[in-house]
Amino acid sequence: MSGTTLAFLIVVTVVFGGGILRLIEKQMRFKDAPKLKELEAKLTEIEQTTIASLQQRIQVLEKIVTDEGYELRKTINKLDQ
Repeated sequence: MSGTTLAFLIVVTVVFGGGILRLIEKQMRFKDAPKLKELEAKLTEIEQTTIASLQQRIQVLEKIVTDEGYELRKTINKLDQ
């Protein structure tokens, strides 16, 4: 087999193999699309739950810090030191 023929076969194999890989990747993405949507929905739900929890914690902390008793306790604690 000549060098030119060998080079031609290598190029054809690479191009053909690349095309096959792209087809397989597309098929896998299409096949996994429902799972991906389900995972995205779960992630969105978790994010919303986390945000709601953090907002609630911030509200509690704001109440504590703006409470007059909190300022009084800070002043008393400073005197104790």
